[in-house]
Amino acid sequence: MRREGAPNSRRKLPALPGLEDSQEEDAMQLARKPKWVSFDCYGTLIDTRAGYVEIWREILTEKGIDPSPVLMDTVQAWGEEEFRLIQGSYKTYREILVESVEVTLRKYNHPVGPRDGRRLADAWGTFPPYPDVKPILTALKEQHRLAIISNVDNDIIRQSVAGIGVEFDALFTAEDCRAYKPNRIPFERALQRMGVAPRDVLHVAFGYKYDHGTASEMGFMTAWINRRKLVLLPGARKFDLELPDLSGLPALVGM
Repeated sequence: MRREGAPNSRRKLPALPGLEDSQEEDAMQLARKPKWVSFDCYGTLIDTRAGYVEIWREILTEKGIDPSPVLMDTVQAWGEEEFRLIQGSYKTYREILVESVEVTLRKYNHPVGPRDGRRLADAWGTFPPYPDVKPILTALKEQHRLAIISNVDNDIIRQSVAGIGVEFDALFTAEDCRAYKPNRIPFERALQRMGVAPRDVLHVAFGYKYDHGTASEMGFMTAWINRRKLVLLPGARKFDLELPDLSGLPALVGM
């Protein structure tokens, strides 16, 4: 899937504040140039984790609960509940966010208020992009078509894309597809509209549990963006390449 030590004919990209330059002479490249580059949005382009952890801190604090010893366990339990819900009958992502928060609070015998779940749902589209996102996507757009395949509602993705400040060639949402990744339907819908085979698409995502198993099985080229430096359990690696952020993508696709 990749070749090492390819001749370096790529142009030099502007340095990104706070990021190390990844344009080494021996930077890896894909064996073929993708016609499209598709992205998961949240956790890949948008820093959702900082946002939802802070909202959970506020929810617990307002209930008189010291968040320090329980915050991350609560966040973990909420994430598991969210993943369970998206695999059931279709509901909007706002509904899933509200329900997952309320179920998690009840699991720990905490009181549930009418604003608890809505607070997270209303904030989801306001979380900011990572600092590397706009310059890297702007560079990629010079030679590639860009898409987002995301597990959210249309109004949420529009808000997030406006915050990114880059125009995408296509957006595919769970609302349009009536299904959530890791279901194949969002990927199949994307391929139909792109008009290409899976082998012509590089899918870039943090969400290995949501994205990479399905995308890899369907024949996409896949890159895991491991911003949090996670170590996966044996058997969980279902992607072609791993990058710490987006800064290596232009080199990867031969720019």
